[in-house]
Amino acid sequence: MQLWITCVFVASGTKDSCPSEKKKKKKRLRFNSAIKKRTILKASDYCLDISKLILGGVVLAAVIDMGINEGALFLIGLVIVISFAAIGFFLYILGNQTKL
Repeated sequence: MQLWITCVFVASGTKDSCPSEKKKKKKRLRFNSAIKKRTILKASDYCLDISKLILGGVVLAAVIDMGINEGALFLIGLVIVISFAAIGFFLYILGNQTKL
């Protein structure tokens, strides 16, 4: 704040002439298709791995018998596993398309 006030008085009332207040051009990040494809395929792998880990956790929780309602555990676990697997396969198909 103090720097801006100093610049205003020094630069005869114009804020644009202050060196610390120069306007910066915004650069847009543009990814080429190879980077998009690789990123989408990595996201696909991640979703499929999460799906497998959740399935393993549901099975282990049922085997250990931690006093959890097994029906609800399997139902909720199955819904989450199918959701992550569907997202993973969708991203895999999207990543293997010729044009992105």
